[in-house]
Amino acid sequence: MLPRNISHNMLVGNYGGGNGCVDNDDGSLWYDNNHNFAVYGRQKFKVGAIRSFGNVLAYVNPEFGGAWSAAGAQLDRANDMWDNIVVFANATGYYHSCGTWSGHGSRLFATAGVAVHGFACDNKVYSLAEWQALDSAAHDAGTTLNHTLPAPSEIVAWGRKLVGM
Repeated sequence: MLPRNISHNMLVGNYGGGNGCVDNDDGSLWYDNNHNFAVYGRQKFKVGAIRSFGNVLAYVNPEFGGAWSAAGAQLDRANDMWDNIVVFANATGYYHSCGTWSGHGSRLFATAGVAVHGFACDNKVYSLAEWQALDSAAHDAGTTLNHTLPAPSEIVAWGRKLVGM
């Protein structure tokens, strides 16, 4: 099946951004969420074969990755996230859960830190650095965490570039 493509949009997670700008919930399979400028909320991957790449995700809530607990129903293609810019609204947040999904090469911004957690981690919470140290080739290889938030004007410039404004 070809992926459904959600790309080159400006999306705002309103009503508090509880589920964010794109909510891939029950029945969502084979979505490519890419090159979007998304403000507020989180990103929800629940069923599987969902890929998120090339996005600017600004001012995400602390539960940003809280709904990534499952690898998904498509055993041949786990949920995947790479090459995104993620700016957390708070000092800390959950980047993702530690199921069998794939992730790499993203740039994260949070003044204190981000965590990896979940049942697949034996209910432990790891910092990004601890998670990466467990398996440097497989656990968010190339993903970085910057403790200085970018200026709002820089975030807007990244977003404008993605959506062609």
